Amino acid sequence: MVDYFYRTKNDPIDLNDEILKKEITSGISKILSFYRQQEKDLILPQFEILGNMENSIIKLLDNMESATNKLNQLSIEQQSLSNRQRNMQASFEDAKLLKTRFRKIFENYVAARESLGWNPSSRIKDELIKLALNQLSDL
Repeated sequence: MVDYFYRTKNDPIDLNDEILKKEITSGISKILSFYRQQEKDLILPQFEILGNMENSIIKLLDNMESATNKLNQLSIEQQSLSNRQRNMQASFEDAKLLKTRFRKIFENYVAARESLGWNPSSRIKDELIKLALNQLSDL
């Protein structure tokens, strides 16, 4: 404005100066057009980039959530398999214990039978022991 008054040699107190009004209007228009151009060149592309980044982050979070759910399911399945393995191991140990107990009972039976005087031939005795042991190993 100082430059305008210096160039035109008009009085700043004069409110009816039409050229001054046009100069102010054109200055405001230039400033507004500059702001609009800056908005188009700088701000709108940044908003687009931010929008794309937001969509990418949302997709990434969704993928992470589904991966977490899958990991939780795998963890549950692993615990289930571990429990089954422990149960099978306990069953095998129980089977071994039953076999040893049966063997002791059978040996005591044979010893008691022999102490009573019923003494079958050694061939029949060996066959009975082999048969009992084979049946134990099949369990």
